Amino acid sequence: MEHERRRIRPMPERFTKPAIAEGFQRAFDQIMTSDDPESAREEFMLRTRDSAKRFFRERQEHIAPILEQMDEMLRHKDERFSEELSEKLSALFEAMYRDPETAERFHEHLRQQEREDRERIVEHAKGVSLSPEGMLYGLLDAPDNTTFRIHVATALTLDFKEILVDFRQGMRELARLIQHDPAYKDVQKIAGTSWIVGEHPRVAERMGFHVDPDPLPPEDMVHFGGETRRVQNSWMTRDELIEKYGASETS
Repeated sequence: MEHERRRIRPMPERFTKPAIAEGFQRAFDQIMTSDDPESAREEFMLRTRDSAKRFFRERQEHIAPILEQMDEMLRHKDERFSEELSEKLSALFEAMYRDPETAERFHEHLRQQEREDRERIVEHAKGVSLSPEGMLYGLLDAPDNTTFRIHVATALTLDFKEILVDFRQGMRELARLIQHDPAYKDVQKIAGTSWIVGEHPRVAERMGFHVDPDPLPPEDMVHFGGETRRVQNSWMTRDELIEKYGASETS
């Protein structure tokens, strides 16, 4: 009798060493160039320890020494930070994804944690969740409510195809609200400003957005918490939203 082979969940690209190193280098640069590097380090470590406690539920003994080294290297402004820590963290992910059952448990736990995080983000922003996974949310721009500003929350557990599906479902929900909910009757423009637009302008255009050609000016970047990636504006009109994502949307 043949045994059914267990499906092996592939390790997401974002958990590989190059992707982790890129994120760590960006964090290191932001902390080192902060007006108050010590406070920036403390805040970063507080967030990182909280995330590690929730996400690495079954691997606390493995993640703890990585966190201690992380804090120590930041204290000493060690420029090997991203290289050394990405090596160790990617090795931890690789070990977890070698075992199908461990990988599946971790993935589902991480996915649930992300959903809860997104719910808190939307609640804090006093916004409205638009998509099934809660990745797409937004809020009206006061005081005239003529612009609805969309935001995309972190989605580590969704692959690119899943992100696009969730985004489109969220945009369809936004089109429904704008067409039928009196609270959104004055909306004439849907806007989004993000590094995601800056890094992937063609994807934004495929989704129906116009993308401003120039990045956000330095004086406006203060609202993005030390973000070093290119940030750009994108937008579409009310009529364009309804045409693309309304009841007859087929694309």
